[in-house]
Amino acid sequence: MTSNRKNPGVAFWATVVVVVALLYVASFGPACWYLSREPYDHSFRRLFERTYWPIGRAASEGPKIVERSVFRYGELGMPVGGYVHLPCEPARQGEVDDRSVLILRTRLKR
Repeated sequence: MTSNRKNPGVAFWATVVVVVALLYVASFGPACWYLSREPYDHSFRRLFERTYWPIGRAASEGPKIVERSVFRYGELGMPVGGYVHLPCEPARQGEVDDRSVLILRTRLKR
C-alpha cells in the first residue's frame, strides 16, 4: 500500500519556525508579569533567566525602539512597584553571577 501524502516541505517548516519564534516573544510578557508577582519562585526565576536572556541582549544592544518595546511589553501587566531582572547574557556554570541585567520596573502611582 502506498500513500500519496507528501512529506512536509520547506513552507511547512518555515511556518513552524515563525510560529515558535512568535510564541517565544509573546510568552515574554506573561513570564515577566508572573515573576513580578512571585519574586521568590526561584525555580521559575532560573528558568526565566535561562530562557529570556536573548531578549535582554537584544534590548541592551539593539536599537532604542527594541529596548522601549521590550520594557513596555514586559511592564504592561506588572503590578505597581513590580520589577524583574532581565539578564543580557547567559549564565556561566560555577561562576559568581555578575551578568549585566536590565531592570524592568513599573512606576509607583502618585
